[in-house]
Amino acid sequence: MSTDGNYTVLYTVVDTTGNKSFAQLNVTVKTPQEVIDNKIEEERKAKENEKIQAAKQALENSSNSSAFISSAQLLADADEAWKAYAKAGLITDHETGDTGNNYSFSQCTWWVYIRRHQLGLTAGSLMGNGNQWANTARSLGYSVSNTPMVGDVMVFAAGQEGSDGYYGHVAIVEGITTDGSVITSECGASRNGQPYSRVISNPSRFEYIHY
Repeated sequence: MSTDGNYTVLYTVVDTTGNKSFAQLNVTVKTPQEVIDNKIEEERKAKENEKIQAAKQALENSSNSSAFISSAQLLADADEAWKAYAKAGLITDHETGDTGNNYSFSQCTWWVYIRRHQLGLTAGSLMGNGNQWANTARSLGYSVSNTPMVGDVMVFAAGQEGSDGYYGHVAIVEGITTDGSVITSECGASRNGQPYSRVISNPSRFEYIHY
């Protein structure tokens, strides 16, 4: 009885003298809600993993440490990011520095501000150039480390991984592959507001703004 529904079970009982009696048992099978919820969650994770593995494959096919993907893969989930921060004890009360999106259209900082808010996370409005975000975040009370989490702001030093040699760069961590590589979403002045994604290996080289 692997399918929900009403079932009738007929069975025969034979006593020691060989007399037979018959009985009928009506059974209702209903899958517990917890089992249903777990199945839905497993299917969601499987679909997300397919996207992550596709991004990972793009990295493996590249001889560089980062592989560009044609379109932005917005893999991060607001609820999951929040739960992960909470579990890690990173949800703290501090100044956010958020007074609105003060960044120029299509810049990496403009996209990061937008995406963080899409994920229900905070981002400061006057964080400076990309390579200044980590230090500005620390001064506001944000948690910053070299360990990426989904939803983080990824901070590039000037010239790091192809970033501008003066301004640096910022991106959003959309996913983390099984080998620890980071899948980003990011933007730039030449993109005309269209974000893109790439997979970056050895992510501990960067700083990450959590919450």
